[in-house]
Amino acid sequence: MDLDGDEWNDDIAREYFGTLPKEVREAAQRRFEPHGLTLTTYKRNAEASIFATAFVEDTLNNLLFRIYVPAGRLYEDELAKVLELFHDWLGSVKEQTVRQSGYRTPSGRVIEFFGEPGMNADVVSDELQEFAQFLNIIEDSATAEQMLLHLGVTPDRAGGLVSKYAKAARRVLVDTKHARERMILEIQQQLESELIDELPDLSTAELGDLVSQLVPASPFAASPETRSLAAGQDGPSPTVNVQIIQRVEGIVAQNVNGPVTVGTPAAELIQLVRQFGDDSAEVLETSARELADPGAPQPARLRARQALKNFLLRNAARIEKSVYDNALKWVVDSVSDWLG
Repeated sequence: MDLDGDEWNDDIAREYFGTLPKEVREAAQRRFEPHGLTLTTYKRNAEASIFATAFVEDTLNNLLFRIYVPAGRLYEDELAKVLELFHDWLGSVKEQTVRQSGYRTPSGRVIEFFGEPGMNADVVSDELQEFAQFLNIIEDSATAEQMLLHLGVTPDRAGGLVSKYAKAARRVLVDTKHARERMILEIQQQLESELIDELPDLSTAELGDLVSQLVPASPFAASPETRSLAAGQDGPSPTVNVQIIQRVEGIVAQNVNGPVTVGTPAAELIQLVRQFGDDSAEVLETSARELADPGAPQPARLRARQALKNFLLRNAARIEKSVYDNALKWVVDSVSDWLG
């Protein structure tokens, strides 16, 4: 068998390495799932090289977290502003050296934080939680100053810092309020047009209340990576038909998460993710959007592809075969243009 040159392809690879039986693959997958482990597979050495290089660079630069925000997602700009404030907080209040970086494409943006030696993701998570608590009391200047004093800020600086953060936070809150009001009105008008024949007895006030409960109330709540920091929001009213709630939830999700061209492979995969993704649905939807973003870096798209491949493999038995085959083909072929 000739293993050199252009003769090497998937068919020859299967003949050379063999193929694991389906039951063996599924058994191995079941062993990994309870431990939260994600398998990283590759066909080409180029893929392994990209994964390895990105891992080494992130480790050497001490990557603390990375968030991909699709263009058009609700509070896209407001979340970026809050994280900029958090970056300032780490330096001004906690006296930690953290570098903020990232990139933008026509389809989205990535926000990255890199820390000083000794910092890790758990540390920055605690810091972000503390910062969120500070923002919640920022309008009570005396309490906010006491919190800063407790954190070691000198009395001569505490008042000025509270004033600075309060001014910036108010601007973000106003922008958030206006963006949310516009979103609620747009969704409510869309639903009124769609449900007028199905639910003639559902009042505008009831529909508005349902939409208001489902639209996130803060920039933190709109992103799955930061949702744990958001203040609690009441769930939808149980007095409305469950099927209607599910339909409204789907329309709200489409508006909140940003536009995607209907009928495209990415849109079809996102529908599968919403249907079968369970608690990981929003993170997987973000992965689908990042994979569909041609401007995203190679390592980021490869990570997204791997997460989506694992999702499809785990749910193969629940998805119609033709739909599954089309989705898997798109996921696998989405980065083939530069992997060869």
